[in-house]
Amino acid sequence: MTSIIFPLNFGERPCDRSLVAYLRCSSTDNRQRTSDNASSLWSMFLVWKDFGIARDDRRAVPLDPARRAASQPVAIIEQYCGWEGEPGAFVEYAIRAGFFTLAPVDGGSAELVLVDFFPANHSGARDISNSRLGGVSKGVNIARRVSAAAADEQLDFFAKTSNPMLETIGKTELREAVMFVHQICKILRRNPPASREWAETLTVKALGVLDNHSEADVDCAFKWLFINRSSQEIPPRLDFVLDRFPDFVAKGTKDFR
Repeated sequence: MTSIIFPLNFGERPCDRSLVAYLRCSSTDNRQRTSDNASSLWSMFLVWKDFGIARDDRRAVPLDPARRAASQPVAIIEQYCGWEGEPGAFVEYAIRAGFFTLAPVDGGSAELVLVDFFPANHSGARDISNSRLGGVSKGVNIARRVSAAAADEQLDFFAKTSNPMLETIGKTELREAVMFVHQICKILRRNPPASREWAETLTVKALGVLDNHSEADVDCAFKWLFINRSSQEIPPRLDFVLDRFPDFVAKGTKDFR
């Protein structure tokens, strides 16, 4: 039997209270709104149950609001929780309230993430569907391709500015280190570092990680970071992420090796 864990303060979180307020005010027609706290909370409970059945905290949706409202993932969520109002409105209210977060993936798509679901219900990559695992591998591979181009651009910049690292570090090793840092940024959806950060700390730290871990280990760590990028275990500072990388290798090899 599959169990679903809820936060102890479910229904009392600020996002829950905001969503209740949005739903109560959504329409003057009692047939098209969640009219009291109990029915609002029941709808939220059903959303959690729906995500719990899939054992995943996110759904792929269009980034454009109109296309998102007409999309199948949104229709499934709203049908399951009993929403009878305007198509897409429940999910949009939930995004505004913070019950969901919308994380852009590219120019046209996004991930609709159920807030707090992952910390409560994650139990390793083995609980994630095969399709989700396939998406993780695809995302890591895309990050690798994009980062290779970014690394070449960064090395061109180093050459134009006569960066001393070109003399102290072999070009191949330097490119691998720069590409490694760009991959982390891409996977975690963070901006690449400013130019001065490369020379100060990041390149040296990246070289240290690559010297001590195999390509397979690094790939497992990237997959773990990709699927856990909203986790509070991942430091907000990039240099701290590099310092913690051996921990992410251990977690990644446990889940993906």
